[in-house]
Formats: sequence, structure tokens, C-alpha cells
Amino acid sequence: MRAIASGLPPPPVPADADLTHYDDMPLEVRRLRDSGIAGVVDAEVFRCAVLLWCAAWHQIPAGSLPKEDADLCRFVGLGRDLKTWTKIKAGVLRGWTEFADGRLYHRVVGEKVMAGWNGTRLNRWAKECDRIRKENKARQKRGEPELAAPSKPEPLPLRWPISESAPAETASASAGTPPENALNRMEGNGMDVQERAPAGLSLREQPSRLSATREGLGGPARDPMRALIERTANAVRMPA
Repeated sequence: MRAIASGLPPPPVPADADLTHYDDMPLEVRRLRDSGIAGVVDAEVFRCAVLLWCAAWHQIPAGSLPKEDADLCRFVGLGRDLKTWTKIKAGVLRGWTEFADGRLYHRVVGEKVMAGWNGTRLNRWAKECDRIRKENKARQKRGEPELAAPSKPEPLPLRWPISESAPAETASASAGTPPENALNRMEGNGMDVQERAPAGLSLREQPSRLSATREGLGGPARDPMRALIERTANAVRMPA
């Protein structure tokens, strides 16, 4: 059993998480494309980082890596070239954190691991239920007591430290700042105008603020409802 390091958080995934039966690893294309690691100058860093994710997928616990340089150097395809590994190590290990079991974990990889591990546990439970169902049919014919079905496993969460996983927008929302401003829509001069209402602005205050905004852009400050009434009256007015 691996020694537990003091002062470090417990591993974020269960110690028995095993996804070696998964040949495929889920990949969010947009998330990877827009990630910080994809924007690095050195393409070799990006290549090695992706290889580490793949290596971690089939480690046990799944999603973890050993912290020994010799192992990591081999995982990224550098063999024994520790000199090159030392130069790119900091960039390649972007996002990886050491936990109390002495291994490295990545939050995004951990998310995919827990989804796969929970699916594996659920699939195993379904197979066991099917096995017991068939066994109970045979037991009924023999007059034997039936076996109890196992309880459905509850999904396990990724136990990542909150201080490291909470995004900045979540902290802002908890402080009272809305995560996204309301979108107010109004019509005028035959065009649809979309403007974002300032944070904290009530619905009753929005029309006047939007009119003032339009005036600042060079247009007259008009009440949207009054403009609609005037256009309707002009459309139905009969010639004298």
C-alpha cells in the first residue's frame, strides 16, 4: 500500500478506479482547442501533455500519474532523454497536482475518469442483477430461497479540492454578482436592437436606460411603447 503524505489532500478518485478495459478516452474538442495548453509556443509541450493524459487513463487509480521523472519521460515517448524532459517538464505538467498518495492528478482528466468509472460500476451492477434474476428462476424450480438483488450504486463525485477547482465566475456569483446579465430586446426604426442591461438594473428601469443609451449613440430618446403606438396609428390613418 502506498504511503500517505501528510499535508496533501486525499486522492480525488477511488483507489480501485480501473479503466484499462476502456480503449477510448473521451475528448472535448472545443475545450481542448480553447485550453491554455493548446496555446503554448512549443508544440512538443502540447504533444507530451496529450500523451500524459492518455497514459494516465490506463493507470491505477485511473487518471493518475507517478511523479518519478523516469516514468514520465518514458510515457511521453522520450525514452531515457531526461535532459529534454527536464526542459519541458513544467509546461507538460500544467494542471497536474500531487495528492496524498504521492501521485499526480489532473482535474479535467479526473472528471472523465469518474464518468467512466461510474458507468463501469453501473454496468457491473446491471450484469449482477441479471445473473441473480436467472439464478432465482432456477431456485424457484428447486424450491430454494431466492437471492437478494444488490443495491444500485450511487454515482461517486470527483473529490477535487474546492479551492483549486472553483472557477472565478462562481466566486463572483456567490458574492452577489449575476453570472450573466439579462438580455433586453426592443424594436425601433424597423430594426431589432439587442443591448445588455447593466448588472443590477431592474426590469422597470431597463426601457429608460436603453432609450438613454440610444440617445448617446446619436438617436432620439423615445419610449419604445409610444413609438409602437405611433407607427400603428400611422398605418391605419385614412386620407382626408
